[in-house]
Amino acid sequence: MELVGKPQLLFLDEPTSGLDAQSSYNIIRFIRKLADAGWPVLCTIHQPSSILFSYFDHLLLLVRGGKTAYYGEIGEDARTMIDYFESNGGPKCSSEANPAEYILEVVGAGTAGKATRDWADIWQESKECKALDAELNEINATADKNPTRIAHTYATSMSKQFQLVFARMSIAYWRSPEYNIGRFLNLMFTSLITGFSYWKLGNSSSDMLYKVFALFGTFIMCFTLIFLAQPKFMTEREYFRREYASRYYSWFPWSFAAILVELPYIIFFATTFMLGFYWTVGMNNTAESCGYFYITFIIIVCWAVSLGFVIAAVSESPTMAALINPLIFSILILFCGLMQPVKAMPKFWSSWIYWLDPFHYYIEGLTVNELENLAVVCSQEDLLRFTPPLGKTCKEYTQAFFNMGATGYIDNPEAVSPEQCGYCTYKSGSEFYETQMSWSATNKWRNFGVLLGFYAFNIILFIALVYWKRKENR
Repeated sequence: MELVGKPQLLFLDEPTSGLDAQSSYNIIRFIRKLADAGWPVLCTIHQPSSILFSYFDHLLLLVRGGKTAYYGEIGEDARTMIDYFESNGGPKCSSEANPAEYILEVVGAGTAGKATRDWADIWQESKECKALDAELNEINATADKNPTRIAHTYATSMSKQFQLVFARMSIAYWRSPEYNIGRFLNLMFTSLITGFSYWKLGNSSSDMLYKVFALFGTFIMCFTLIFLAQPKFMTEREYFRREYASRYYSWFPWSFAAILVELPYIIFFATTFMLGFYWTVGMNNTAESCGYFYITFIIIVCWAVSLGFVIAAVSESPTMAALINPLIFSILILFCGLMQPVKAMPKFWSSWIYWLDPFHYYIEGLTVNELENLAVVCSQEDLLRFTPPLGKTCKEYTQAFFNMGATGYIDNPEAVSPEQCGYCTYKSGSEFYETQMSWSATNKWRNFGVLLGFYAFNIILFIALVYWKRKENR
């Protein structure tokens, strides 16, 4: 991974330690190729063989106390280095000897070495040392002590980082068919099961209620995407943390790319889910109703995936996320206003958590979108039957009841006893959601805007959590 960043200097600390002879040879040969390609390589090595030693160009030899005993070229067959030690009183090096072992013995390194001279002092007085000092002094005199070039943390700009990271993540997602095809099959199965379970609902009062439950069933897709998005995010986060530590790119481009890379798949999944669900259930087939359902469904799915990312960003493991998920989902479902209308909730819950629940705005928006223009026509099974008193028609008998603001209508208003009256509890969809749920069609587009706000909030929270958790806990 470090080689991908093309560092200006590659420092290796004993790369051959613990390896056999063949593996050590392969490693050193590869390092030699990097050096020949123009990369400066600084390497510490422990007791190399003569073959491995021949791959190096320069040597810095240190003796006890960290003092320099030699620095310079090794030369062909190590003759430059050997000539230096021989010319300064060192023993002759035979042609069969390993040059690395020879210099260790000369300077007295290890238990077998017996140094007869102080090679650190010899180096200080040598002409090679004086030439090196003169070169360093010249560099120091001519170097710019106050460079004007700004030192950036990253090699490229934020926009370029985002472009590269987003392109890489897009390829990574495209090359994850088990993730995307698995999500697609799961969602299409859910879509078709839900759609055919509520096949072609009509306009009766019972069908109206079933439509609301069918819309409620779309929550399943949201939960599915949350569950499936979290392991994928945690895998990508492992790569991010390693690469962020190496300063390949910043945390912000990665977090933004993690959100955007999901959008094409979300739109595709939402479209296919609608195709398998909307018309099989028999929802309102007008352009406005279809369009509102489509864009609202896309936003809630985007919000759901971002919520999954938020939970995963807080969690360090899939197990922790699996513990948090049920708590969040239970709250979202219980207080959305469908399982229990807001007027029936305890004041403590209805005063704040009901208004903070995104599912409230989602299910209200879809319900009023579907039912606001629905004229309810009760089937005979849906009618409530009662017998009017003698001498009164059903209309006359129920007049006071309807004058008090009751909903619904009488199916046979002119009927008289002994014929029973048929009462339908609602005459329109708006009567149902206004009286039972305290919802209003005037809030439809407000609810859509609120969902956009929740989605934006999740994105901001997610980016903040990525920054907070950008480094792995140790």
